[in-house]
Amino acid sequence: MENNDRNQAREALDAIASTRSDVAARLVTPWFYHPVLGLSLAVLVLVHGFGGSTMMKAWTSCGCVLVALGMITWYTRRTGLAITGTGGPRSRRAFAWCCVVMAAPLVYVVVLEPSKPFVVALAVITVVGTTIFGRRYDEAYRADLREGAQ
Repeated sequence: MENNDRNQAREALDAIASTRSDVAARLVTPWFYHPVLGLSLAVLVLVHGFGGSTMMKAWTSCGCVLVALGMITWYTRRTGLAITGTGGPRSRRAFAWCCVVMAAPLVYVVVLEPSKPFVVALAVITVVGTTIFGRRYDEAYRADLREGAQ
């Protein structure tokens, strides 16, 4: 009887591990996802860095938020999964770096108002950084998900 309970428990744990692996395999972000997100953020950096009108900044900010929400909605419908947090320690670290890379340039241009060439450089850094760190976050999230990390 006790041996049977152990076997059932082992089978249940194996089924959970298999499901986690299947879900991780479905979470493949399309190649354009992070570059589009990075471009959207770069537009924010450029508009705020070049000192557009308040109305232009507001409309651009709304547009960039809509782009991000549209991509999230599309991805959720495509995969049937919504990512609402981190999967474990690796993805938490990667997510923290993503937030820094995505937010720091915008905060910098809003607070310090740098020269125009520097604003352009920050916009490029935003696109490249968002693409690289976004993909690293995806890899870390899938690894955490496969391993069942909390």
